[in-house]
Amino acid sequence: MPPPTVLVTGANTGLSLEAAQHMVRLGAEDILQELAREDVARMVDRQVVCLAGLAERLTQPPNSRRIISSTINPGAVVTDIMRESKGFFSVYVKATQAILMGTAEEGSRTLVHAAKGSRETDGQYLCDCKPAGPELISPFVTSEEGVATQRKLWKELMDKLERIQPSIARNI
Repeated sequence: MPPPTVLVTGANTGLSLEAAQHMVRLGAEDILQELAREDVARMVDRQVVCLAGLAERLTQPPNSRRIISSTINPGAVVTDIMRESKGFFSVYVKATQAILMGTAEEGSRTLVHAAKGSRETDGQYLCDCKPAGPELISPFVTSEEGVATQRKLWKELMDKLERIQPSIARNI
């Protein structure tokens, strides 16, 4: 195993991307406050953007870092999450799983690959055990607007955590 490794997981597509872009369009003054509203937010959206902020901090400064951080995409995998589905929906789920999804073991390979990462995987978005091409990375995530949103949300989160536990930000 290489030096201490931090695995940062999340998504840069789908609901998470849409939520982040929606917050930008709304011009939300306080992103955390806006995401606390049940009609607007989903917990995963907060986690993804915060993980992006954490990943950015873990990879600095480049010459002295001993931590490798990667974002992974295990792909669509079959799990028991839909085990309670019934009727036609159950048939649909099983067919979709059989045709389009891999096993959880197959998806976990990318997680293990990231955990055994090296400087070549540092800061990369990993799919199928290799860095993803630019076509798989949302333009919003890497845009000035996306980076500004990540930084704003990170600052809000750190401010909130500091109010709860003073000096905690020094540990992150």
